[in-house]
Amino acid sequence: MMFPRIKTFLFVVMVFFYASPSLMAQSSNPLPERLRSSQSFVRLLALQEVGRFALAEQVHYLPLLVEALEDKDADVQLNAAALLASLGNETESAVPVMVAYLREPDSERRDVVMTLISNLRRTAIPALIDALRDEDPNIRLGACQTLGKMGKEAEEAIPALIDLLDEVSQDVPDCASVALGKIGKVDDLIEIIKSGSDRQRELISKNGFYHLPEEIDPTGALIELVKSEESRPKARLSAVNALGSRGSKSKNAVSPLVAAMADQEIGFAAARALGKIGLSALSNTIEALGSTNFIVRSWAAYAIKSMEQPAVEAVPSLIALLDDQELIVSLDAKSALERIGTSKALEAVKRSSISLR
Repeated sequence: MMFPRIKTFLFVVMVFFYASPSLMAQSSNPLPERLRSSQSFVRLLALQEVGRFALAEQVHYLPLLVEALEDKDADVQLNAAALLASLGNETESAVPVMVAYLREPDSERRDVVMTLISNLRRTAIPALIDALRDEDPNIRLGACQTLGKMGKEAEEAIPALIDLLDEVSQDVPDCASVALGKIGKVDDLIEIIKSGSDRQRELISKNGFYHLPEEIDPTGALIELVKSEESRPKARLSAVNALGSRGSKSKNAVSPLVAAMADQEIGFAAARALGKIGLSALSNTIEALGSTNFIVRSWAAYAIKSMEQPAVEAVPSLIALLDDQELIVSLDAKSALERIGTSKALEAVKRSSISLR
């Protein structure tokens, strides 16, 4: 039992013996120089020395700690990240320095920095709002992602994030709309749907409502907007798209969406939304296949075809539509049956005589 311990002790002595001249020479250097030493072992020891200081003194080394996040040695990076995380709100003065590292091309390092900044919560928000206006799109993108990590605590950044929705590039506006969703202010999202620009409505209906926190359900507000005759068609269309983007989470909107298929301006969007909601909408959509309005029958067949899981229960009703007096309905029913793909569905399609005429 003693032999392994002796071996370990001798190894430590040997390392110390060979390293000590270098360490002795380095130890007399100022700490900032040691933090930038060419020897990773020296940099690591310097970081550990900073860790033994009082918080008020550690703050003086924040720029160097942030700089160490991109060290070529993984152990140095990890120790620098741990020190910054332990500083908590004391890191406020280093936030602008840390924000600059959001342009870091290495995604793992950027994630470390974003996590550190987001852990500071409200302390970091003013610097992040400034970063949303930075000339570098990578900085703007990183600031959006960091604010999204903060969730509802980043409400102060909402106006600046909305400003980014009209940016010409794609990545930053997409990220801004996701961040707005994660912040979770439904009233602000609804207002954008009502009166925002076309680009803003598109992004918010696609991303914002999709990324809302689980505990927030905007279905009721979106349904009211869909039903409102006073709302502009584009606003109603965006509300339907928002319901669709949430998939099965919008199952309580199925009845209003089925009714909306009769609407000339939003009928197609309603059918598409029902398709995204999926099997939760199947029962109501099958009923719509029997509508006296051929447009509704057509959209209902399209919705069933669009469902991710095959809507096997709809096969009998769809087969009945293969002989519909309206060709568009028959074609949509045929397409839906082919998508479902059961032997019964395919056999019915094979027997039918539908063709463009």
